Amino acid sequence: MPSLSRELVNLYPSQSFRLTVTDTTHSYTLKCADESIAVVDDDNILHAVSVGITEVKCVFSTGEESVCTVNVKEGNSPERVTLNHYSLILVQGESDTLKANVYPAAGNVYKSFTSSDGEIVRVGQDGKIEAVSPGAAVVTVESESSAVAASCIVRVISPTGGDPFGSDLGGVVYNAAGERLSGSKLSLKSNIHSAQAAADNQGQFRFANVSNGNYVLTVSPDGQQKNSVSANVNIDSSDIRLSCIVTDRSLVILYGSSLPSGISASDIVISVPSITLGSGEQYDLPYNVYPAEAKNTALIFSVSDPSVIGVDDKGRISAAGEGTAFVYVSTADGRIMKKCTVHVKEGGLGSFGWAIILIQILIIVLIFALHIKKTENKKV
Repeated sequence: MPSLSRELVNLYPSQSFRLTVTDTTHSYTLKCADESIAVVDDDNILHAVSVGITEVKCVFSTGEESVCTVNVKEGNSPERVTLNHYSLILVQGESDTLKANVYPAAGNVYKSFTSSDGEIVRVGQDGKIEAVSPGAAVVTVESESSAVAASCIVRVISPTGGDPFGSDLGGVVYNAAGERLSGSKLSLKSNIHSAQAAADNQGQFRFANVSNGNYVLTVSPDGQQKNSVSANVNIDSSDIRLSCIVTDRSLVILYGSSLPSGISASDIVISVPSITLGSGEQYDLPYNVYPAEAKNTALIFSVSDPSVIGVDDKGRISAAGEGTAFVYVSTADGRIMKKCTVHVKEGGLGSFGWAIILIQILIIVLIFALHIKKTENKKV
């Protein structure tokens, strides 16, 4: 039967979470029982307002209903979850442990582990992952707040294996802003194999004649060994392509594959967390999706208050009226959501309007200075 994909959502005041429905072939309506605690907008985004417990009811055109409990908590709101692995390749029957940390740690030690397909990958609440059958699944780790989560892509391969890799291994190196890093130096080492590579002007690299096995991949983003970062790589077949993200003195590796689903987006980074606009101004929201090779990158843009701002499907913000509102950017499946705060000043100039005026003033000053210099030269 059609239903909401979640039975419980934990949030803190001012946090948001996108609700998803398991069956979209039927029309439905969503409504919060107590809108002083939480509200849900037309884009199915749930907004926590104040501490308390309420329910969101989904009523389908078939007459069926589904309910999600919303628990808005009091305390320290977590900001992010980090993992020791963002992708894993396991042989059927093998296991590994996913270690997660919630920041800030004070009052936020709770973590919840779930698998997108328990028939392929099982995960316990201690983070232990078990490879059940060949395929791919996503293990998601949430903090006590459902709005703060991280995911690990797990591929399970058959114990019979396949032909040795023995081919080229390629990928792209990125920085934290999603920009490709040209000139990076890379090394791939194991007990029996060692290789060197360099990224071209598009950040692309390639190792030749690499066999199956476990390796340590080291990336020197500026070519200097002292700034290098490393991570483990498990190579098992020729359909692997690596996206290497150098961030915070660490290396995150995402595996691309020939699986129909490809890589899903692992993060959305908005480089401007807050902006000020004048009424009538427009602004293109700057954002990056990680990794760049992700196949499932459909994004949904929405706003908290259409009377203050509007946004199109490309992220262009339009200031409508005085006030403060949020622009939300989320993946279509609702796994990742980020927001930008927008302040609109009625009848005034926003930060970008002032920037234009400042440039015009500088040009006038420069022209005036050149005129003075020209006059002095004539006197000489």
